[in-house]
Amino acid sequence: MTLMRLLFDDDGVISRRSWWTGTLLLLAAYMAAGLATGHLIARPEHAQATMIFTSIAILVPFYAVNSKRFRAIGRPPSLALWGGALPAASVLVDAFLDIPAADVLLGWLIMGVLLWFLIDLGLYPHENHASRSRIDAAASPA
Repeated sequence: MTLMRLLFDDDGVISRRSWWTGTLLLLAAYMAAGLATGHLIARPEHAQATMIFTSIAILVPFYAVNSKRFRAIGRPPSLALWGGALPAASVLVDAFLDIPAADVLLGWLIMGVLLWFLIDLGLYPHENHASRSRIDAAASPA
């Protein structure tokens, strides 16, 4: 699978290794964008707008990577929306609303979702378990 297809196409399935590759690559790209924004943009109000855009834009390939992995383990790819909706809401609430309780709540929810994604998509070996389609195929008469 090409890098462009891994990051920008939400169809298909990927392995745990491809999921880790895509996730770590996106993390590195986001960190590099943060460093570049801080050093290249002189006006703080422009830096904040650029980081808001970058924070939300990076969620599109993050969704694509997660949706392929959810599909690979037999779950609906729409579950990957949790990994995008909560961080986007958090970025927008932090930037435009002054509600500390919402920031804290969204932060805890994001940590829970990221922990869920790391364990379920990146660590748990779903491939070692028999899938429902293989069980049904083995049980049906020939």
